[in-house]
This record gives sequence, C-alpha cells and structure tokens, in this order.
Amino acid sequence: MEKTGNLKYLRGITTLFLVLYVVFILMNLLESFWYSLDVTHPLKSLLHTFIKQEKKVHGWLDVLDFGARIVFSLLCNQYVKRNSLGKSYHFLVVLLGFLPVFYYFLYFMIWRKLNRSIVTHSGANFTGSDRMIIFMWILILLHTIIPIVYITLIYSVDSPEIVSRLIYWKRFELSGRAVFALIFSIVYLSYFWKFRKAITNREPDLIVKDNQLIDS
Repeated sequence: MEKTGNLKYLRGITTLFLVLYVVFILMNLLESFWYSLDVTHPLKSLLHTFIKQEKKVHGWLDVLDFGARIVFSLLCNQYVKRNSLGKSYHFLVVLLGFLPVFYYFLYFMIWRKLNRSIVTHSGANFTGSDRMIIFMWILILLHTIIPIVYITLIYSVDSPEIVSRLIYWKRFELSGRAVFALIFSIVYLSYFWKFRKAITNREPDLIVKDNQLIDS
C-alpha cells in the first residue's frame, strides 16, 4: 500500500516553488531592465534606492530557495525509499550533493534519478521534466565555465585587440547575469509546474509494472 504522507509535503513545497519562481521572474525582469539602462538615463538614479532594496530581498529569497531545494530533495528521496519506487540514497549523500564541486554533478544525477522514479510512478512521462533538469545542469555549468574562460583569456591572450574586445564585453556582465537568472527561473518554474501536475493528477491505485526500467 502506498505511503502518501510525503506526497502531501511534496505538493506543498512545489507550490512554494511555483510562487517563489514567479517572484524571481519578476525580479529578474526588473534587474535586466535596470542593468540595460544607460548611466545617464533618468530612471537609473530614480530607481537606484528601490533596486538596492530589491537586491537585498532577492538575496534572502535565494537563501530560501536553496533551503527549499534541500528539503525537496530529501522529501523526494524519502518518498521513493518508503514506496520502493527505485533507487534511493542515504540522506547524507543527498546533502553531499549541495556542497561545492559535488553540486555540479552529484546533485543533478540524484535529482534526475528521483524525478524519474516519482514521475514514472505517477503514470506520467518523465522525459519532459528530465530534459529540463539536464538543461538546468548545462546552464549551471556554463555559468561557472564562462567566467573562468573569460579570466583565462584576459591574462593569457597577447593580442591587445582581443583583450580590448573582452574588456568591452565586460560592461554587459551584469545584464547577462540577470538574463541568465531569468532563463533559469523560467525553466525551474516550468519544471515544478510539470512535476506538481504529475504528482497531483496521479491515480491512487496506479501500479507501475516496470520498476526495472527505473533502475536501468
């Protein structure tokens, strides 16, 4: 018999994510607009104080998001474990995935596995949500690699023309970060919308016959 206690909490925390990422999208749109303004634009000085406060709120919401993702991962792992849906992990291994370096591979590997088990058990197709996780994985890697490549080029290239061009593009860094965060928020919102829909619309008496596929 299925144990649905964790499912209730999963629905609750995915609802929190939906609200959170709608707020993030609005904030990222505002920040993208702000960074795109010329220094001499009247709105630049007019919105300065507001943007300063908005960034503080954004920072606290980032902390809330990080904590919520830890809870979400633990709940998913516990749900898979209690209902024997497939491969589950020791909670310390799940937490390890949120540490620096491990986050770039272990976290996403565990997330994909748990997502596949839960969504398949719900009777939905896991492919769409799995692709979203892979896309977010790529975005995170790019977000880390691009600055490293940029700094390496600045200090290793001998051509003054190329260095000058790189320095010129530096002015768009903050706008680029805001746009990146916007894309990331949209994909995250789409993922949690799809995930919540899967676990909400599942048939209570649904039995998955091919648990072996989940472990393959």
